[in-house]
Amino acid sequence: MEHITQFTQTIEIQSYSQSTIKSYKYHIRKFLDYYHADLRQGNIEKHLYYLRVCRNYSAESLNLARASLFYFFNQILKQPITINIPKIKRKKALPRPENREVILSLIQNTYNLKHRTLIELVYSSGVRPFEAIKVKWEDIDIINKSVRINNGKGKKDRITLLSDYVIPHLLQLKEEKPSNNNYIFFSQARPNTHITKKTFEKVLETASKRARLGYIVTPYRLRHSFGTHLLEDGTDIRHIQELMGHSSTKTTERYTLVTKKRLLQIKSPLDNIPLDLTPNKNVNANNQKVDMVVKPNYQV
Repeated sequence: MEHITQFTQTIEIQSYSQSTIKSYKYHIRKFLDYYHADLRQGNIEKHLYYLRVCRNYSAESLNLARASLFYFFNQILKQPITINIPKIKRKKALPRPENREVILSLIQNTYNLKHRTLIELVYSSGVRPFEAIKVKWEDIDIINKSVRINNGKGKKDRITLLSDYVIPHLLQLKEEKPSNNNYIFFSQARPNTHITKKTFEKVLETASKRARLGYIVTPYRLRHSFGTHLLEDGTDIRHIQELMGHSSTKTTERYTLVTKKRLLQIKSPLDNIPLDLTPNKNVNANNQKVDMVVKPNYQV
């Protein structure tokens, strides 16, 4: 417990997000459960091997455990170490956007005004789900039609879009907001705070089932849909990068791959014509000119 207390006191004064602190603490606790009496570098590699082989940790989870222990030994125990197990390169999957009809169906099948506005905001502004639930009334600029994201990913601030469609719903929500809570998406159960990411996931799960999609839409798919649809509409990729808060255009460029993939799903206009195009069987032996017989696909 002494190590955990020291860890908490040290990391709290540094610029780490609460999510990172929580994850680091979890992995350090797990390591100390096994090796609290033998804090040697060699045990780090044993522990990571166990997580990968016996617990089947994903590349992302294993890298997080690795970073947690690296921080613990270097910052808390003051033992400079080198972990001989390299970081695992995780496969970067392409974004999975929804089509516009699915987005509309999700909105129409969400009856709670606060939850409906949350879906609209994430899709129309491209904010990350964890950023959206923390938006306050002071972050909304109705005159300039913009949303300010404070302390987003990487501790960065940015400005993004506010849709004309969302504004009247925000104004209606403002009339109903608790006097002691400045979060737009306030929590009913916990005073002076916002709803959780888990609540957002449940909102979309309910909407997905009502819309009979056959699968559950996740919050991040709304954000991916924002980027993809802007690109399809001809928006400059650098503008999309800025709106979405990507540190590199390489991240934004993934949406161009998705767009190309969607282009290949478009049906050729010839495939929509009800004609039977078959080669004439009277082809000569020298494979010369071949006549095509066009047979309309209907009976006289």
